[in-house]
Amino acid sequence: MTHAVGLWPALEALRHRPRAVRRVVCHPRLPRRERAAITEAAVAAGVPLVEDAVRVRDLRRHGAAWLVTELETDDDALRTDLDHLVLVRPAQAGNVGAAMRAALGFGVRDVALIDARVDPWSPHVLRASQGARFALRARAWPHWRAYRSDHAAHAVVALVPPATGAPTPLTALAAPPLAAWTFGPEGGGLPPEVLAGAVAVTIPQDPALESHNLAVAVGVALYARAAAAPPGGTA
Repeated sequence: MTHAVGLWPALEALRHRPRAVRRVVCHPRLPRRERAAITEAAVAAGVPLVEDAVRVRDLRRHGAAWLVTELETDDDALRTDLDHLVLVRPAQAGNVGAAMRAALGFGVRDVALIDARVDPWSPHVLRASQGARFALRARAWPHWRAYRSDHAAHAVVALVPPATGAPTPLTALAAPPLAAWTFGPEGGGLPPEVLAGAVAVTIPQDPALESHNLAVAVGVALYARAAAAPPGGTA
């Protein structure tokens, strides 16, 4: 069980995962325009919409939110025939949510979290993703070996700092047809077991910068992937 705060995550939850939504709870002071939008979406999805000022107050994190969506959660199964975004040991919910939003924007809908310090259904992740989480398939594995046991066919493209060995510049990468785009934790590198057999890739950057924020790195890398890909859709 989890909850999402705000109108846009609520609309995305009702759009992409209506069966998971238990109910939408609104504050009596919910603005008229937002009330109309959520009422229409809830009715279309067959989801209860209730007023409960106390429940909203208990769950929201700041005073500007007047809407909370309560959801049942479950593990997703990732597609075996599509690229994955792989986050190793992520520890900051905001970065995970923003990385998920970037992944959806560039056509990657399958997200693996390895040894995560963050719940992919955390309310903080849902809010940072602005509802993009509901359009994605995300699953957590306890360690790298477990993920690779399930998805050994994916070529590993590991994003590393420029000073790590002799990585291939992202602009020169010929992306594999089926890839696990893999990123290390905030403030740390990828462990040796991940780098073994991986294609090490770096994002060109000004030498004055130590490293990119995780979500920024994901967006840059997946933009380059999308720009180099042949025309076609993802699912």
